Amino acid sequence: MRIRTDLAMNRIKHNKATQQGATLRVSRDGHSASLHVRPWLRRYTVKIMKKFTLLLILISSSVFAGDPFKEFPGQYYISTDSERGVSEISFRIMGEAGKKMYEGINQTPERDDCDLSNNLIKYLGNIECHYNPDEESHICYFGININTGSFGRGISC
Repeated sequence: MRIRTDLAMNRIKHNKATQQGATLRVSRDGHSASLHVRPWLRRYTVKIMKKFTLLLILISSSVFAGDPFKEFPGQYYISTDSERGVSEISFRIMGEAGKKMYEGINQTPERDDCDLSNNLIKYLGNIECHYNPDEESHICYFGININTGSFGRGISC
């Protein structure tokens, strides 16, 4: 008899659901009940939910619509091969981007053996980042082999 008491308490909800196209089916013995939604109402609800989800995506994407990429100072050098044309593009990244790269490499810095500067160098694969404590400047180098797509040093002694 508990189901009949619950149904009586939810009569307002039941009436509202019935008005919106749903039917409440109670078993003959009164021990079970189920709410059946008409197919057109189910489709209508799904359409509304899809539109609501799309609206949320559009609203939230406008918050993140700004371009996450920032400009940075840097240069590039293109080395060419007489047989294949362009073979490697080397990049030199300076300023804040170079500093972030240098700080992001979790290696112990080494002294630069290539020149007489006071540079400290960190390596990560083929990325080579320099820090000059006298000028407090950061420069990172790397290269891309155009023929193979592999990364190269971007700088040599």
